[in-house]
Amino acid sequence: MIRTAAAALLLASALASAAHAETVYLRSGQREGQGWIFAHATGCWVATAGHVVPEDRAGVIVIGAGGARGQGERIVRDPAHDLALIRIAGTLASACPASPLGDRDVRPMLDRVRHEGAPVAFERRAAQPGTTNVSYGVEDVPLQLLGISETAPTFTLRPERARGDEVYATDSGGPIRFRGSGIGEAGLPLGIVIQTERERSGAVDVVALRMDAVRAFFESAAAGTAREPERAAPFGIARFEGETRDTACGPLNLLAAAQPCGWRASRSAQPIELVLDLGPAAQTIGGAALRFAAGAVPKGVVVATSFELGGGTQWLGERYCALRPAAREVTCALGLRTVRGIRIVMDGRTVELLEVRVLGR
Repeated sequence: MIRTAAAALLLASALASAAHAETVYLRSGQREGQGWIFAHATGCWVATAGHVVPEDRAGVIVIGAGGARGQGERIVRDPAHDLALIRIAGTLASACPASPLGDRDVRPMLDRVRHEGAPVAFERRAAQPGTTNVSYGVEDVPLQLLGISETAPTFTLRPERARGDEVYATDSGGPIRFRGSGIGEAGLPLGIVIQTERERSGAVDVVALRMDAVRAFFESAAAGTAREPERAAPFGIARFEGETRDTACGPLNLLAAAQPCGWRASRSAQPIELVLDLGPAAQTIGGAALRFAAGAVPKGVVVATSFELGGGTQWLGERYCALRPAAREVTCALGLRTVRGIRIVMDGRTVELLEVRVLGR
């Protein structure tokens, strides 16, 4: 049995990168709001509430961390759910943050919030005190979950009045964050704000559209633009974490053809993990596709990338991709990234990974 070193530091890095803010500020004429930015093979997109942006896409300005700006070049709308998806161009788009758009049905997490009182918060891009510099940072407004709609993909929350926080109409489109402690759960987006209502009592109720509904609309409507054919990029194995259950079924089988098995691995304290080396020159990739053996399939995979490999590698743009029930394959689209390394953490106790393909641009 092969046992590798503990990965506690790596796991901490994964959780930290998941919590990295990807909230943006939007301005369109006299209107303003918030949004959630994400990368896709078809471009750099922002999800926001539909009433935040008018029909004129050229009038939409998006401001991210560090003051980077983007300008709207295409808007796709879902009037039934007051949702708008904006593809942007400009400086912000050229370094589009690789945020997850909602890789799973968030209803189980909302049930967990309701039954366990798990922490959630609204996250807004905040201005520096005394200025209009909205690239200054982000601030959290702690929220309480009031209810989950049975007939619509929405849920309702209320700020914790003890803190005196509020969510305003100008916060429409901003993300509701989950503050879990599992792999990939720190800062996971549950939904975006589409409505705020002040009750007679003075409390402000917040209605949010579930993130999996945002993703479903995006995949059916906005992602219909032409894509370049996917190609597989070569890779080597830089490191693996986990216990190889059968020495004949080790990680090197992933590099060879016609092997009787893939990589059979299990975990004790540390997650099962694989680090791929794409070679001395960075490559532009679009994602990773994984195939598992029946009966040894994880619940999902956490994928992150890095421009450099070696000691102190910084893993960025983490994304959680869940496997559908009874599925053995998953394709984790990352948007276009230029990277040297890919880290894959498998959310399960026992897996047999048969194949990994790195999808080029």
